[in-house]
Amino acid sequence: MLKCPVLSPLLLRLVTPGAVRKRLGRSFHRKELVTEDMVHEVYLPLTFAHNLKLQVQIARHQDWSATERAMPEIRHPALIIWGKNDRYLPVGLLKEFEKRMENAESHVLCRCGHSAHEEYPAEVNPLITGFLKR
Repeated sequence: MLKCPVLSPLLLRLVTPGAVRKRLGRSFHRKELVTEDMVHEVYLPLTFAHNLKLQVQIARHQDWSATERAMPEIRHPALIIWGKNDRYLPVGLLKEFEKRMENAESHVLCRCGHSAHEEYPAEVNPLITGFLKR
């Protein structure tokens, strides 16, 4: 709905700490990790008009088909870390990433949502540092 020029400014005015908490809760599999501090950190930037305007622009111009077309051109090694319980990008999409990116190394974390780095930093950080050291 953010792609609709008339609706998007109205919808973004409805952004409240409660709405942010709900979205974060949907993003995390381990909902107990969503704290009031985290809600505040995400909500605060959304209180600035220029940030909201940019969020609308991002939403309107997001084009996954362009990403899909570009994936086979990625020749460098790539690290993909996916949460098995991601509600925004289902883990089934990982097969498409792997098929399109021949040098992809993928890891799926169980009991993990969309924000693997937030839910499992002790597992994700070594994956990233190990990958970068190669």
